[in-house]
Amino acid sequence: MAPADADLRSLFEALAARAGKLSKAAKRVLNIDQAAALVLDETAGTVELNRELLGRQFRVTVR
Repeated sequence: MAPADADLRSLFEALAARAGKLSKAAKRVLNIDQAAALVLDETAGTVELNRELLGRQFRVTVR
């Protein structure tokens, strides 16, 4: 089941406000078509947004 638009918006706003990274506990990993737009770094305990991949997947401009 896909997350609600409002949940995704909140996630991306939180990532944008924190230079594209969140703590592991903050959000779950999002994979669309087997491509990880959000990457979990177990060592650092962070989740990082791959802006380029997100833009390509959804054909949007990511600021």
